[in-house]
Amino acid sequence: KDEFSRWPTELLLDRVKNCCWCLWHYGEYNFCSRVSKRDDAIARHTCIASFVEWAMRLCFYLDNDFSLYWKWMSHQFTNTRVGRQIAGVLEAIVATEDVGAKASHVQSICRTFREELYAKGLISDVNAWQLGSQEIAERRSRLIHEQGQQSGPRDGVPAARDP
Repeated sequence: KDEFSRWPTELLLDRVKNCCWCLWHYGEYNFCSRVSKRDDAIARHTCIASFVEWAMRLCFYLDNDFSLYWKWMSHQFTNTRVGRQIAGVLEAIVATEDVGAKASHVQSICRTFREELYAKGLISDVNAWQLGSQEIAERRSRLIHEQGQQSGPRDGVPAARDP
């Protein structure tokens, strides 16, 4: 059972990469740079809702844990280390109607995640674009390649090859 209680490293990196890209996409790129400047309440709420969900998911993945179904995530993400750090800011994002304050909170959360990713050695630049999703993807590819070189094919699946 213990071997199934945590993500395999290559899958975890894939989950982290996806979360980072989505946080950047819904948060810094779309909300802060585009949607917040338009008079479109539905688009703003859609961006923020997606951003909040991906932020909670990343909290679980940074603890190498599985994320929960969306309706239980908000009750449990504060049990993660980063979740405890950002819970108040996420609450502030959804509580305020001030678009400028929301944008500031989005940037604060992205900064917290960048610092955490940097501290874990997942990104090399604390100011990484797209929260370092490309660098994490490259790290995952190297890991898969190295595993293939060390152990050969696993379960009949050929080792990953670089293009």
